[in-house]
Amino acid sequence: MRRIKKEKYRHRGLLKQKRITKAECKGKERKRKYKKWEMQK
Repeated sequence: MRRIKKEKYRHRGLLKQKRITKAECKGKERKRKYKKWEMQK
């Protein structure tokens, strides 16, 4: 189960190396900001 999951992520990582869509970038930024906000709390 775990190995399958890792393989999926590895494949996704290869795709991301080629190009990251704007939506993905926004998602990452949002997560980062949320983390900072949580830390301040």
